[in-house]
Amino acid sequence: MLSRFRHPAFSRRYLPVWIGWIVLVLLFTAGIFFFPSSGTNMRLLISFVYVFALLLLPPIIICWYARRKAKQERRLMGTASPSEFRGEWLKWQKSNTYVTSVDEGSCAICLSDFLPGQQVRGLPCKHMFHVRCFDGCFVSTLPPPGRCHKCPLCRRDLGPLLVSPEESDAISVV
Repeated sequence: MLSRFRHPAFSRRYLPVWIGWIVLVLLFTAGIFFFPSSGTNMRLLISFVYVFALLLLPPIIICWYARRKAKQERRLMGTASPSEFRGEWLKWQKSNTYVTSVDEGSCAICLSDFLPGQQVRGLPCKHMFHVRCFDGCFVSTLPPPGRCHKCPLCRRDLGPLLVSPEESDAISVV
């Protein structure tokens, strides 16, 4: 649950930036102690620069940049969140699948036979699955980045594409 509220700036991706910031703060702190300044005004100026420019400003800039980059990646993915992808999936499902009743056949997801008159979901490739099995496999899970869901039998692409950030960078350059 806490991972939902984590800021993108604290991901592993920005670890070198944070380490660089810590090293810079330590070097500047050592510089203040080992190189005495002349006069009170100079010490006040150095303290102001130290507090504002080195302690406060870089973390704010790092967090701002990370949030902006994460927002841009989500926008390039075509979906800003799993719930938005789920919404796109449900739109696709309404327009491309159908629910019907059948008398024979079997579900490739749970491997059980269809009961006479049982509701099943038909795909564009004409394969059929229990509505509950289909929804459990496709509505509640995201496809891997850069891919879309596939029919369990024929492997035909189903639904909207979830583009990975690496692929979206390549797409935006072209």
